[in-house]
Amino acid sequence: MLAALLFGTVVTVEASPIRWTLSNVNFTDGSSVTGYFIFDADAGSPPTGLTDFRISVSGGSLLPNFVYEHSNPLSQLLVYSFQSTGGPQEVINAFRGRSPSDTAFELLYLDPVSFLSSAGGTIPLDIVKSSAQLSDGERTYASSVLTGGSLIGVPAATVPEPASFLMVLIGGSLLAVGKIRRKISSHVAQFPHCQPITDHID
Repeated sequence: MLAALLFGTVVTVEASPIRWTLSNVNFTDGSSVTGYFIFDADAGSPPTGLTDFRISVSGGSLLPNFVYEHSNPLSQLLVYSFQSTGGPQEVINAFRGRSPSDTAFELLYLDPVSFLSSAGGTIPLDIVKSSAQLSDGERTYASSVLTGGSLIGVPAATVPEPASFLMVLIGGSLLAVGKIRRKISSHVAQFPHCQPITDHID
């Protein structure tokens, strides 16, 4: 019973962050955008809930091939909300900072039709409000319009803490010991004339 309680405690923990995967996201210049980001909508004001991301842009004539990822200091991803003329709006903004050889910033705006939530699911992207741009912060040199795509959200996998691993090991060990004891009891019941040897030779 103790083992079952310990084991049950570990495996029933639920995680709130959602892994959002970009699905069929394409722009008019031929760019294809793939990848994911992990976001916890319940963690407070954005970008607090953003823990990891990797978004790749390739195959287009406007934006050069580039990977926006958490470990790259030149790239950044923001998930933020604001009040627009059409009402509350939420935007996923992938941003590539200017390097010495670049002439402009690279901006990728992905605007879901509804807010991201801890429920996950499939959320289409707004083809009117989403765009890809080359800009220096004051002027936009070129832009491309989204032709379609969506975000698919599923619970992000979580890695148990060391204490959880220990509880699993203890629970598994207790289950194994209980199973061995039941087998021994079963064998003894089948052979009642056999008694355990308790004497030993000095």
